[in-house]
Amino acid sequence: MVEISFPGADKCSFTFNGLSEKGSELAFFLDLLAKNNMLTNQRSTEGEMFSGWSHYGCRFGKIPFTLDYDRYWDWVHFSAETPENARKIANRLKTLIEAETAEKG
Repeated sequence: MVEISFPGADKCSFTFNGLSEKGSELAFFLDLLAKNNMLTNQRSTEGEMFSGWSHYGCRFGKIPFTLDYDRYWDWVHFSAETPENARKIANRLKTLIEAETAEKG
């Protein structure tokens, strides 16, 4: 079962727990977002050399959000501008993740 976690105090960032494909989360999410026309193909590598983070621009309807990837810890999280938008995006992505993993399982 995939669970959504909102670890930050601002509730604008979220992660997913319970994914079976550990070690390849970035590839999984980039593929999932591309298949669902949510990836805007805007990748920011500003500061990547020092921080180890890459950022990918995404969109759900008219709501922009970001996939943030920490290459040192192989960790993916998402962020949106407001907690309300973060919840909408997180719930949509959870539905897509569950559908995708059901197809493969």
